Order: sequence, then C-alpha cells, then structure tokens
Amino acid sequence: MLIRLLRHRSIGLSPEAKFFLLRFLQEEQKKQVDTLAALNVRTIAKRIGVTPKVAGAAIEQLVSLGLLTKQSKLRQLGRPSSEYSCSTLAVEKFLGSTVDNPEQESRVAKLLGGASEQKEQRLMYANRLLLAVLVAQADEFGVVRKLGWRDLAERTGLRREVLRQRLGWLLEQGYLRSVIPGVTGIALFKKAKSEYILNLAHPFLCVGQAPGLLVVRTKLCRHIDEYPARQILNAIMKCGGQQLVQIGHERYDIGKFFGSGNLLHLTPILQASIDRYASYLLSEQSEVLDEDIALFSELRARIRQDFILPDIVRGEGTTATMQVDIVHLLCSQSVEWARDIKAAISTVNGLPDQGEFKYWLLPASKRDHSWRGRRETMAWALLVKTSLDALPYGCRVHDAHLGVDHALLSDEELALGERYFYGLLTEPKSVTVS
Repeated sequence: MLIRLLRHRSIGLSPEAKFFLLRFLQEEQKKQVDTLAALNVRTIAKRIGVTPKVAGAAIEQLVSLGLLTKQSKLRQLGRPSSEYSCSTLAVEKFLGSTVDNPEQESRVAKLLGGASEQKEQRLMYANRLLLAVLVAQADEFGVVRKLGWRDLAERTGLRREVLRQRLGWLLEQGYLRSVIPGVTGIALFKKAKSEYILNLAHPFLCVGQAPGLLVVRTKLCRHIDEYPARQILNAIMKCGGQQLVQIGHERYDIGKFFGSGNLLHLTPILQASIDRYASYLLSEQSEVLDEDIALFSELRARIRQDFILPDIVRGEGTTATMQVDIVHLLCSQSVEWARDIKAAISTVNGLPDQGEFKYWLLPASKRDHSWRGRRETMAWALLVKTSLDALPYGCRVHDAHLGVDHALLSDEELALGERYFYGLLTEPKSVTVS
C-alpha cells in the first residue's frame, strides 16, 4: 500500500499530509497503529519530524478526506483528547488496486522511519518523501524514467523550485547518482521527461543486494564530439535545417525530427537513450553483438516505441522514410556503442565466467558534455546485476590508462573526485527538472 500511495498523484494532499499518511500506514503494517493513534498532535509531530502546527493541519486534511477518523476520548480532568485511526478501506478506494513490490516496500519502510530513529542520517520529511516517491517508481537498477517535474509535484506536493533544490541536495549527499534533464518542444521527443538514477548502495537506501559497479577506463582517447548523441546533433546543426543529414558515410532523412530548438539541450537525454539501448544489447544480446545490425529486430521495436511519432511530419517528405531512417540511425549508433563497451569489458580480468549479467550504463560525467576542444580517455561506469547469489565485488575499477585495478566493497572507498570523474556521482552544480 505504501508503494501505491507514493505512485498516486494525490492531488489535493499537502506533502505533510501525504507523509503523515505514509507513516500512519507504516505503523499499521507493523501492528503498532494503536500506539500511534493514541498519541496527541504534539507527540505525533515529534515522531514524524514536523511542527505541531504542521502536523495538526495535515491530520485535519486527512480527516476531511475520510482517510483518517477522529474520535474524542474523555479524560477524568481537562478537555477530551483526540484519537485517530486509519480507514484502510477508504485508503484502498483512494488508491485503487495494483501489485506491490516487496523490495520497494522494504526500502520505503526503511526510508520513512521516524526522525528520532535516523541518528546521523536524519533527513527532512520533504527529502524523505521525495526519495520515497522516486524509490516507488524505480526499476531494479534504481532508474526512474518518465517522471517529470509536474509528476513529482503532484506526488509530493512540492513546488518546482523546491524540487530543484531538493534534487540538488540529494545529488550532493549521494542519494542520487545522476539526474538527466528532459526536454520539451523538440519534434523527435515531443516531451521527454527527466530521468533519475538512485544510488541503491547508499546505506539509507540499501535493502538486500544492491547492484554492483564496474568501472572500465581504457587507453582510448575520444573527443566529446565523437560521442553518439553529439555526432548526431552536430550533423543536424551543420545541415542548416535541411531534411537530409550526413552522418558518417550515410545520409539520413531525419532533419524534421529534431525541430528548431537548441539541439545542445538534447545531448544528455539523447545520449541516455542510446546508453539505454546499449545496456539492453549488453544484457540480452551480447553473444550476437558482432552480427549485422539488421538482425536486431527487438531493438528496432524499442526505438519505434520511444521515438516514432507518425503525426509530426506534414507536407514535405514521407513519414515512413523518416521513420525507417531514424530507427536505422539510432540502432546502428547503439550497436556500435555497445560493441565499444563490450570490448572494454573484455579487458577486465577476474570477472566471473558463470551466470548471466545485466548491465545499466551510467551517464558520462558532466565534463564529457561540457568540455569542448579536448580529447579524453574513455571511461564507462556500469551497474551490474547477475544470476549469481552475489557479485564478488561491490565496486570494481579497472583503469588501463593508469594501470590500476581495484576491487572495493563500494564506490564510497573512492575519493569523491574519482567518483565524479567516472560518473558514479554527479556534481550538483545545477539541476533541471522537465
């Protein structure tokens, strides 16, 4: 039920009311609802880390919506006190029915623990609520997709500017590994929402076996303009608005797909899409990566689902031609990118030769999207899950450029600068939420 409440848009609920309801349901699941129900507002406020005034307003809002019931309890002296109980049937009706994820429930329960239980990991209730909403939407790697600022605002009750500040703080503290800003007004995407990558290895979020980390830095140097997304966008800008675009040795009928906005804003989200396809290939198609790209029909289907918008082109050209070309371009770029990463991984000694591996490629560090005119050694950071009971390392760093190889319990053993350099964390200089 906690996960369903966090995923619910909850329009009309203040962040304090939503957080209080989460805590109430959590206590009920622990069979401790009587102890919470019998508390007065001041004590409840202390338990959840807010002021009595805020707690009182949150409780009254939940009572008015029928999600809590209020009863007066007579005392021998003084005014009657109030007790509150949670109407489970009302909450179920409010949320609707979906399947809950036990691991997510456990992670949320750990995250929502009372302020008095957090000790050195004390978090403001708004930060805990935002993190809990992200956890409820995350996949097995901690990746949250298709959840823009409006969605976050509706689920948390926080304003956009507050969300930006909270996300920057979560990046700074290492709860988030990265935030990939979305874009609007671009024909290719129409509206691509931001993506967030949680750090599931963080002590405050870790439940069970967190994904392992594999960092591979090669001796190969590559200019920023040679990254797949930048190659595509540079070619689009050079074509001067023409529909036919020269990329490599081929010409693609794709110019209209990219609209007329600032294409540089597309770089992170377009590269993230290519990274996502490369991750799928490394996880599901690694053994046939050297085959002809025409054979990757499942990859093409994924690209069509994410990108093809048949109603965007009217008049010049044919939509069908443009669809074929954009699918072919993104497929070929993703396959080549996956081949480069596979070749880099193959240089790492000591990886288990049994079990199936699933990978998620983390975004390159911000320096790779902002520094121009320089060639840098390539470094890839991947989240790794395997069918084995546990990875033989929490974080493995293979740096062929410096000639070092480390097997670490976690990436927290690395210096902060190294974590930023490899893209394990993102420096929170600015956060854009779309």
